[in-house]
Amino acid sequence: MLFFEFSFPFCADDAANGLFFRADEVSSSCARGGRVSSDTYFNGVPLSVYAERCGMSFCEASVRLSGSGTLRWMLRSGRRRQVLARQTFSSGKETVLSYRAEMRDLPPHSVLYFEAEGEVCVLGGGCRTDMPGRRVSLRLVFCTYRRERELRANIGRIAPVLGEDMQVFVVDNGKTLGNDFPAYVTLIPNRNLGGSGGYARGMAEAMKDADATHVLLMDDDIEVHPAVLKKTAALLALCKDPSVNIGGSMLSLAERTAVRETGGHWDGFRLRARAAGADVSSLRGLERNARAAGANYQAWWYMAIPLDTVRREGLPMPMFIKSDDIEYSLRIRTPILTMNGIGVWHADFGGKFRPPLNYYIKRNELILNAVTGCRRGQRFAKKRLLYSFAKNLLLRNAEARAYVLRAYEDFLNGAEAFARSDAEQLNAVLFSSAPDKSEGSVRRFFAVRRRLKREYAAAAESFRAAKPFLVSEEYWGPAFAGHLTKKGGV
Repeated sequence: MLFFEFSFPFCADDAANGLFFRADEVSSSCARGGRVSSDTYFNGVPLSVYAERCGMSFCEASVRLSGSGTLRWMLRSGRRRQVLARQTFSSGKETVLSYRAEMRDLPPHSVLYFEAEGEVCVLGGGCRTDMPGRRVSLRLVFCTYRRERELRANIGRIAPVLGEDMQVFVVDNGKTLGNDFPAYVTLIPNRNLGGSGGYARGMAEAMKDADATHVLLMDDDIEVHPAVLKKTAALLALCKDPSVNIGGSMLSLAERTAVRETGGHWDGFRLRARAAGADVSSLRGLERNARAAGANYQAWWYMAIPLDTVRREGLPMPMFIKSDDIEYSLRIRTPILTMNGIGVWHADFGGKFRPPLNYYIKRNELILNAVTGCRRGQRFAKKRLLYSFAKNLLLRNAEARAYVLRAYEDFLNGAEAFARSDAEQLNAVLFSSAPDKSEGSVRRFFAVRRRLKREYAAAAESFRAAKPFLVSEEYWGPAFAGHLTKKGGV
């Protein structure tokens, strides 16, 4: 089984940034020069991950190349490097050089890579194992809202690797897409129920597919390399723990070698991104990203989840946007595996912020802490209310204050009112017109603060009690009704 394939960039910006190969010249099909190294983010093979998580004891590594020179198979652990084998090639024609890599008793965070010197043109290669893997049939779920260009670019990139066991569900919340997609792509028109509703719809459709084993949730505006999908499928097939989830790092679209997050940790009060700022074009950045630990949630720009988990734990909470991925990760409590080589590019968050997001962030943090049973939820709610209001008071941002206060009021109205509300209509109201400045008044702040003291416990309990219903197909089914799926095949 081929579990790791050396890959080449699809974007010209990545030809010289050291993410794929370190060489004089890198294109979409080869890496050439006097020296070519695969000790990079996408092409360094993290042997320790495969040994520890998959129980792999050896693998067969190979590289396809032409020219003449010397090839060294190398093992790196931290800053220590070891030459495992040397091979020469001199025919000038295309040839394949192989090496059997032992994987028992590896040093921590060991990475296998090759260095070739001479007149070198690397054309491909990868790693194989004779271990049997479980059957994996992925359903890639893109939730989209009027981002036709970005979505179609992603479909075009990954189309060559699609098949019976790697199909795409496009959940179209904007209902603006025509069904001119290639085979193995299913268009699912949907009400605008936000990311929560879009991913819930994709999960629900995947559960109807008897052949599907996993869903892979992705944002519509990422850039994903098809080799990342193949690595993900292989990991899911080989991991000893069938309940494992695979998480992808977020790399910055603006600074393509910069990590923004490799998993995150939510403690009830603040979110901490793991490996934020790591530059994975450097050895130091690679090591930092590889050692990212302590994550208890994975964002849905890239997360693969077993469908058995979805059947057991239910669908996402109807939060529309923000915190739904955190809540789901905390709810399922199954391990999240991240590693160098599994990551996507995504726009940085600062450019995407709009004032109504204040509402979703604050309301959903309150719901999140309520349904996860955060012991200090009320204390955190008081601190966050004071901080957010005071900050926006100093900034003279009455609009933001109004959104924050409404978020707290809607939470305190309880789960029954939340379940009855129409998420699509609420979102339209929030984004169609700015609130009146009086809605962000100090007087209203003190009224909300008094309510928070009196009513928080009852509101939190109502959300905990309603959670089984809110994540069920009974709740979500009526919202999906009347929107039929359409299979592609152009």
